[in-house]
Amino acid sequence: MKTIILIPFFLFIIQDVFAQLETDSLQLVTTLEEMFTVCNSSSPEINGSDVIIFDRLAPYLLYCCEDESRKGKEAFDYNKAADRRQVDQMGTKIKNWLDSYDSYSVKKYMTQTKKDGTVWYALGIEFKNKNTNEEKIFAFLKIGGSFLLGDID
Repeated sequence: MKTIILIPFFLFIIQDVFAQLETDSLQLVTTLEEMFTVCNSSSPEINGSDVIIFDRLAPYLLYCCEDESRKGKEAFDYNKAADRRQVDQMGTKIKNWLDSYDSYSVKKYMTQTKKDGTVWYALGIEFKNKNTNEEKIFAFLKIGGSFLLGDID
């Protein structure tokens, strides 16, 4: 008799887990698309410079530099010179991929739990053009309900 009572409980738990995974994956794809829009809409500074300002990208990127009090806990702050360099480098990298390929598509969604209990969320993105297909893995960490890009492999 106990088995019959537990089956609905486990089905409810499994349903809840799958619903959260679907919500997270949709939010993750939305975040990625927002980042790509920011990178595509960024343009060189005035005065004929080739330098592109990616200030609107900073809130999407996980701080991963020297300051241990911020590392892995918050987004970059574009008002800080060291952060600005990192954000502009990542923005340039993403914009170059977007400019080099005709299209992209999301191929897979994954999660990985590290030994310390940190859960990383990842999207496998395939960039395509006539001659080449290239897949990149975009890894995100969920901080305060938002996904922040931590790495691209």
